[in-house]
Amino acid sequence: MTYKLEGFSLAYKQYDGSGEISCRNGEKAKVSLSSKSIGFTIGYSKIEGEGYFTDVKYLSEIYGDYISLGNHFGFKNSIDRQVLTRGEISLVLIGKGQGFDIGFTIGDLSIKPK
Repeated sequence: MTYKLEGFSLAYKQYDGSGEISCRNGEKAKVSLSSKSIGFTIGYSKIEGEGYFTDVKYLSEIYGDYISLGNHFGFKNSIDRQVLTRGEISLVLIGKGQGFDIGFTIGDLSIKPK
């Protein structure tokens, strides 16, 4: 999955964006992303990155809410890392971007079809 997220944080972090999922069998889907979390966090950033899912049988299995644990850091250039899970399906997000932010959070990420 490739994705773009943009948002702010001050003890509460909210990022929204979009992505595109590509499967090995050629299937593709555009998705909307919404992330809400709490923790030690402050800042604003725009992030672009890639996400890697564990194997799934059907594209429809990736939609839903994931529990996330993540960290982010940046002063002009931002780095964002998240590990997410939803039952048997896991997702790792690795992104870079621009902003001024620092933090460690726990929360959720919602993936919905566009």
